[in-house]
Amino acid sequence: MTDYDYRNCLSLFGYAAKVHERSGGVCQLCDAGSAGLDFDLWRQLTVEHLIGESQGGYLHQISASLARRFPGLTGDERAWCAREIDAANTVTACSFCNATTSRAQAPTSMTSLIETTPAGTPEEICRHVTACLDGILTTKRESVTWKLASIRRAYESQVAPALADARLTGAPVPATASGADVRMIAERIASDVLAASGFVTPAGYGHLPLALIDAVYSIRSRYAAVKRVVAAYCDASHTDCRPLSVQDQPGFREQGLDSFLGQAGAEHGEMLANRLFGGSRSRTAGRLKADVCVEAARRLQAVQVTRIPDLRARADNAEVRHAWTGVHGLGWVTWQYFCSLVGVEHFKPDVMLMRFAAEAVGRKVSPAETDALLSRAFEELRPSYPGLTRRALDHTIWLFERSL
Repeated sequence: MTDYDYRNCLSLFGYAAKVHERSGGVCQLCDAGSAGLDFDLWRQLTVEHLIGESQGGYLHQISASLARRFPGLTGDERAWCAREIDAANTVTACSFCNATTSRAQAPTSMTSLIETTPAGTPEEICRHVTACLDGILTTKRESVTWKLASIRRAYESQVAPALADARLTGAPVPATASGADVRMIAERIASDVLAASGFVTPAGYGHLPLALIDAVYSIRSRYAAVKRVVAAYCDASHTDCRPLSVQDQPGFREQGLDSFLGQAGAEHGEMLANRLFGGSRSRTAGRLKADVCVEAARRLQAVQVTRIPDLRARADNAEVRHAWTGVHGLGWVTWQYFCSLVGVEHFKPDVMLMRFAAEAVGRKVSPAETDALLSRAFEELRPSYPGLTRRALDHTIWLFERSL
């Protein structure tokens, strides 16, 4: 099969190519792409005219306006000025910025701008016009910044949790991999994981705040560091670090999220981290995990989840799940883990489990696909291992991968 003729993509390889070369492939309105080259972003780029066609901002219109205002310019001088002004008027924009500014007209038309430009050399004419265009660009950037701040908040609180849920709950194993891949994973579990150690059920926690702290501090951290943070909180709050099984003991009284939030009080940032979390400066999504813990606890408290029985009874409730995944820095993988720490039968498709699944099937797999593959493998294995649980399988695979 011959290659597709990429030049048919005129929005990327035609007129816009020079625009994107000038910008380096960075949106000039919101700076998307400034962190590095990204094919998936680049292919969504378009161009934005600071002054649009309806206001005389296209190249042929610019040239006509220059001819009327400066009849003394030679043809070459006029063509040069038109190109320079057109380049300043045409910038790289991501699809969002292009859409959100498309209906807003510039404060002046290009025709009026050129008509009011003082006479001078071609260079002086261009400097005057482009200085005005720079002001229009600054105004557009300010407008985009204001809009993006609101939209980001709505995305993080409403959209992202729903998308994460959809990826998790509606993520079937791809048809091309479902049967064979599930069998390969089940066989590797039986031959490698079980042969190495047998299945190990994780201890979990008897107090919901400890499970919350573990789930948050486990993000991109070594588990030894996580245990130190949990121990520091236990010391600071006088909480016994007891396993989940303590919930079944008569007379046991759990210290729930109300107690945790009482311990935190109004403190935040490094002061909070110093007092309750052993001074850990660990972060997720740029935020101190100490602050993330408190926000997650408050959001769960707001939906009446403060103790382990509350969470276990409502772990499948979308409102409760969104209380967690709506926190900036948390997601559905950490939600799965948080629930599993208090006995909910979930997999946590983290780096360890994804690596195990990828090695078994011989290709990269996403967190959602890992969850689906392991769920199917679990169903295949359960008849041969009646006492097996999802939590035990998850933990045993995690221990196996950590030992490699």
